[in-house]
Amino acid sequence: MPIASALMPRIEGLVGSGLRAARAPQRSLLWLKLMREVMMSQGLRDATDWQLGVAVDTVEAGSEIDATGGTVYGILIDSIYDVANEPLCWLISNLDVTLTATTVDLGSDTVGLGDSGAADDSEYGAIIKIAPAASATAAEFASMIFPEGLVFNAGIFVCADGEESTAPTALDVRSYVIYRDTAEIQV
Repeated sequence: MPIASALMPRIEGLVGSGLRAARAPQRSLLWLKLMREVMMSQGLRDATDWQLGVAVDTVEAGSEIDATGGTVYGILIDSIYDVANEPLCWLISNLDVTLTATTVDLGSDTVGLGDSGAADDSEYGAIIKIAPAASATAAEFASMIFPEGLVFNAGIFVCADGEESTAPTALDVRSYVIYRDTAEIQV
């Protein structure tokens, strides 16, 4: 398990050559700069459990990033989902969930993406809506950074579906998650 400075070249390589999004260069370089600041901050730079999780085929059924959990610090989403006028909904969760249409099936609970928390929504950490790509060759790019970490105690899973339930096809959505194996918030 690498320390932050050992993992940074892999992340830089991903940002430099692995993303399909045409608009990614400026936004991804800013994301990379901020991600580097978080990873190299005091209390995190010497941690020996940094990981780069990849799900190259993120669909409505959950893709496992880590089965035991951890603390997420950054997310990159590279999408060529191009269904006209239908945003892509992307989810990172503590459980292996299935995202369908406008709901998240959490086993005993179904959480609507527009809900204000009527069901127990503690099992998921972030839901991101991404504009549809202009075409299958003009990708969209989304990113998030959690400077204090987003803790997932039971696992880290990602999934995606169209807002109107048109599922992404194989390899439409790639998800990259920067996390630590330790499930704790650094203060």
